[in-house]
Amino acid sequence: MKTILLILTFALSGLNGSATQETMKLNGLFDKYENGVYYFSTYEGDTYQFQEITEEASKLYDFSGSENVGLLFAITYNSELKETPNKIEYNTITNIIKLQ
Repeated sequence: MKTILLILTFALSGLNGSATQETMKLNGLFDKYENGVYYFSTYEGDTYQFQEITEEASKLYDFSGSENVGLLFAITYNSELKETPNKIEYNTITNIIKLQ
């Protein structure tokens, strides 16, 4: 009985406002930190926005000033796609390493 209840709980939780999360990596140039969002771009011209950074990752580098602008970083992040009518992508930096 508990098994059936658990299966139903997981199935029903996926019907309304479900989210898909995956861990991803990229190399990006730090562009700016503005209004609580971290902006990075790739050499290919793609721009990435990160709405959050974990406490551990935030202790590694200071992105509030300009000393890291234009520097290349290896970024590990969680990308969560919330299945709402607008399909919102929410990115959280979990680890970051300066490459330059």
